[in-house]
Amino acid sequence: MGPDDEDLKNEQPERYDERRQVLLKYWEKVGGTLYEEVRVGKRGLGAEPRWIDAVRIPDGERRTERFERGVKEEEFKLRISGAEVEVVEAERRLNRGVIGQAMVAKHLLEMEHDGTMAVPIIACGEGDAQLEKVCRVMGIRVWTAKHSFVVPLKPASTK
Repeated sequence: MGPDDEDLKNEQPERYDERRQVLLKYWEKVGGTLYEEVRVGKRGLGAEPRWIDAVRIPDGERRTERFERGVKEEEFKLRISGAEVEVVEAERRLNRGVIGQAMVAKHLLEMEHDGTMAVPIIACGEGDAQLEKVCRVMGIRVWTAKHSFVVPLKPASTK
């Protein structure tokens, strides 16, 4: 979900809806404040902004917010400053592309918001045993609606 999602909504609305439903199922289980479609980066020479499906603040609240430039952005910056948050990428099935999105989202958010630590999370409808091992090594948590967290927080050996 992000800048190209307008195209995705128009071409494949069922895929966009499935991804958002996975994201919301994750949030329903874990709670917190969920900012959807968070923009990171700035447009400029050789640079384009990117969108993170969601950033979750584990604060005991139960609310979702649509990330918006301006007032919401300032609130967001204050809330995540120096905090540990989750960057959440959603997909129907765990795949290499979403693994890359999760890692890039983590680093872009941390670079843009000094002092914030981002834990990459992939919320997906279906896992993949081999890619789950890769996520474990990379420190990416994987959540599925059927099995909850199939990859824990701490990286483990691939052996």
